[in-house]
Amino acid sequence: MNAKNKNALLEHIKNAPEWQSALIYEQLAALNKAAADISTGTSTLEQGFADGKLRPDRYYCSDRVFRRDCNTGVLDSIASALGRALAALEVLSALSDAFQREYLSSVEISQGIYYNELEKLCLRHGYTKEDNT
Repeated sequence: MNAKNKNALLEHIKNAPEWQSALIYEQLAALNKAAADISTGTSTLEQGFADGKLRPDRYYCSDRVFRRDCNTGVLDSIASALGRALAALEVLSALSDAFQREYLSSVEISQGIYYNELEKLCLRHGYTKEDNT
């Protein structure tokens, strides 16, 4: 959905007081569900990594391609949960009469900071910027 349509929807819900409280509760529930889904996904990945090292003979599947496919599915679920959480934050922002802002830009800034730190770590461990050309 483009930003213009999204902003129009957010403006509309601000002017529909008869169901604003229900929308607030729905967004809070969506944030809790997203947090639970992220937690479940990361727990699944964590256990998979641990089992691969600690119990390689009992690892859930020895087929690396299948494992990669399973991990991709878990990561897709986490990404989807992040998207739902972002949408819920935007709706809550509109309903709470907070200053309207583009939360995606906050996400992108945080992501950029993380990658800058990751680059510094990689540079300390032998990575050179020429490696990616």
